Amino acid sequence: DGAVSLVDSCRMYPDYLFHASLIDYSQHLRMKDAVKEVEKHYVAGDFFNATISHIVLLEMIRNMTDDVFVYNTIYHNQPLFSLTALHHPHFQVQDIRGYVNRISHMSNAERMEYMKHLTKTSDPVHKLAIDYYGENVNKLMNEQMRKKFGVIPDAVRWGGQILECYINLYDEVILDVIDSVDDCLDKGVRVIVYNGMLDMLINSAGQDMWISKLKWGGLKDYYKAERKPLYPPSLAKEQRTGAFHKAYKNFEYYWVLMSGHMVPIDAPEMSLEMVR
Repeated sequence: DGAVSLVDSCRMYPDYLFHASLIDYSQHLRMKDAVKEVEKHYVAGDFFNATISHIVLLEMIRNMTDDVFVYNTIYHNQPLFSLTALHHPHFQVQDIRGYVNRISHMSNAERMEYMKHLTKTSDPVHKLAIDYYGENVNKLMNEQMRKKFGVIPDAVRWGGQILECYINLYDEVILDVIDSVDDCLDKGVRVIVYNGMLDMLINSAGQDMWISKLKWGGLKDYYKAERKPLYPPSLAKEQRTGAFHKAYKNFEYYWVLMSGHMVPIDAPEMSLEMVR
């Protein structure tokens, strides 16, 4: 999906939630101030504190919206597989700052042991209303796909790398890779972006923001290209729109409707059609 510039997505959180009736005007203004904190640290090159400010912003969103599920805003009060979810669902902002500060002073090995302990004492994903991390995905990846690929070592499990990745890339996730997209486009690599309309964390408006920053020579013609509706095959007769698509040369964008962050899970038929 379009997780190319987290800060651009972050800039759109207040507007996204306001227009979705999830926050009111005064909350919208307060949230914009919190976004400015993320931007301030990011522009200064302080990516660690930009990351902390982003975590604080997400907690503000949870408290203002009755814990809207940032991966799919249809749902509320869904446990998140994250550091904050390992505690009370309405973990307070000051507690998060203290928690992240403690982790920042640990070595990588100490962080790994600490977070392994936390995951043993809590099961934050078993109550999810949608199977983003549940048994269906685990079975698909660890049984069917393992068999299909035939090269995955027995000791390697899908999802087993989550904590290690998070620990080692903690202050890098927020970095944008817009230049890398430009490089791919200039070299003729086919670049396809897709985004679910119900995904607040990596929202479609934020993707349009980073796309507008591309230096790619075909950008103006991309904007002139027609944006076409697409239909899942089973609903084509009723013309029930499943996505919109826009393309120019080696750059394409799919706006997938009625889907959150995990597009293949939320909109499987439209996802398969997109791949075709």
